[in-house]
Amino acid sequence: MIKFGKRNPPTITKGPYAGEIVNGDHIIPRSETSALDNTLFNWEMIPLTLNQKKSVKVGQRQLDLARRWNPAGLLSDEELG
Repeated sequence: MIKFGKRNPPTITKGPYAGEIVNGDHIIPRSETSALDNTLFNWEMIPLTLNQKKSVKVGQRQLDLARRWNPAGLLSDEELG
């Protein structure tokens, strides 16, 4: 995480995205709920090109996670709605 603020960002070294810059992204977009804006469990590291394609859409994966986080107390009933 420290490298994200420096001039040499981390890059992926293996697999189909080898050589690409790693980018931090919200799993559930912050435009959907401010409750998850600064929570580490709502972040994932993905290739920059994948992040650019993803946009701010909410799909089945995001809905499933929100439903799991609600009973755990990580997302309120209001925010789930």
